[in-house]
Amino acid sequence: QKTESRASRRGAFSAGAAALAVAVVIAFNLLVAQIPTRYTQLDISPNNIYHITDTSVDYMAALSEDVSIHVLANKDAMDQRIVRFLDQYGELSGRLSVEYTNPTTYPSVLSAYGVEANTIVVSCEATGRQETIAIDDLIEYDIYTYMMSGQRNETAFDCEGQLTSAVDLVVSESSRRAYTINDHGEQGLSASVEDLMKKSHFSVEEVNVLMDGVPEDCDLLIS
Repeated sequence: QKTESRASRRGAFSAGAAALAVAVVIAFNLLVAQIPTRYTQLDISPNNIYHITDTSVDYMAALSEDVSIHVLANKDAMDQRIVRFLDQYGELSGRLSVEYTNPTTYPSVLSAYGVEANTIVVSCEATGRQETIAIDDLIEYDIYTYMMSGQRNETAFDCEGQLTSAVDLVVSESSRRAYTINDHGEQGLSASVEDLMKKSHFSVEEVNVLMDGVPEDCDLLIS
């Protein structure tokens, strides 16, 4: 009887230990599921494309309005680098939400937003403003190489720049005007600089200061 009792206790202990082990595993998995993606997935990309700058991190942390990032595309068919970046970006603030709608399944969503498929719509209900980003524009390619050889050589991964710019536009309603001086045939801005100006919500025009002076609506004068 003592042997049977000890065997029974050993059996009960083994069952209890097994149940405890399962509980620990379940609790661990639940805990890991709550950790933001940027801490559980290592960035092993050669150009560190998933890194989000402190500028965007601080800006999103200070958001005072809710912003929706609505991806109108087939998530499974998207470049998974973009999907992963959106996952991490959406975790920067409790005021950011990222959702996907496949326009093939729900075509009415395109007319509701007035956009084409494969578009990201960034909107803020509080301001009523909306900005759109073409998904194809998030990864830039060397156009010259593509035209000459048909090869798509990637030159830039611009998810952060375009998303942060769009969020800033819909929440701040900011619009700025910059002028470049052309008094003496000065060279215009390069395409890359114009792109940066656009992301900062500057519209750029030329002005002849000697003839017309500095316009009253000028926020930035570039000489």
